[in-house]
Amino acid sequence: MQHNPHWWLASNLSIRSFILEGCVELLEPLRVGAGRASVSVSLSDLPVLMIKYGERNIPLIPGSTWKGVFRSRVESYLATAGKKVCGGPGDTCMDRDNLSREVEFLLRRPSEENRNKLISKLSGMCMACQIFGSQGYSSKVLFSDSYPLESFSIGRKPGIAIDRRSGSVKSGALYNVDFVEPGSAFSFRLIARNLPNYALGLIAKVIEDINSGFIKVGGFKTRGFGRVSLKLNYKTDWKVEGNVLKGFTDKEKKWYDPEDKEVSFDGTTDSLIRALASLADEWLGGGI
Repeated sequence: MQHNPHWWLASNLSIRSFILEGCVELLEPLRVGAGRASVSVSLSDLPVLMIKYGERNIPLIPGSTWKGVFRSRVESYLATAGKKVCGGPGDTCMDRDNLSREVEFLLRRPSEENRNKLISKLSGMCMACQIFGSQGYSSKVLFSDSYPLESFSIGRKPGIAIDRRSGSVKSGALYNVDFVEPGSAFSFRLIARNLPNYALGLIAKVIEDINSGFIKVGGFKTRGFGRVSLKLNYKTDWKVEGNVLKGFTDKEKKWYDPEDKEVSFDGTTDSLIRALASLADEWLGGGI
């Protein structure tokens, strides 16, 4: 099967960077867990993930958590639209058709011909792998860890486990769970490198779904935890002319992508996110 070569996948090109940064406001309790702790380590059975900063311990939302949130949602968009998408472990793009071996073979024999073959092979990966990386291929999106921007409070609540068969409380199933209380604010920063507008649009759709409450962050999501709001500003070294973000639409450039388009917005980040998400809906085939 032939694929349109996505030359923006090439690691030796520096085409553009697109940055979204700002804050994460907690609208509900947030729990990013450190696992079950013993009593000798913590007063809580389920403490939140903390990191030592100066003389105190502070909670954080790891960049890996954000990447998981964004990737899994993008994969759901692709699957719903009938686009190619990876399966679970052992069924990734790199696992299929011995792609991992072919990529490794081409990387070990650098030449113009093999570089062209490599881009063609990588262009056959699902869009989630093209954006977020796969075995032997680096992500085009970098997520920073999120840290508190101001004071925060750690809350604790008791929980009980229910036996699903009997509907009664399990013996010895009482536990305490820690969380960051709502009202706290965390930092947020992602850098997208060399992505066309429609790929940025898939990321924008995730942001819209987070702010709409359709996507939650952390654990205990079905128990009233994890709703957040992202308030962001964008930066880019790319062409923004008259409130139009140019796409990879210049046919004279090697990284030209016939699937891409420019997007118009009113100059604000919220408007740009909506415009990019709308382009992604179009690319997906009519919206999801």
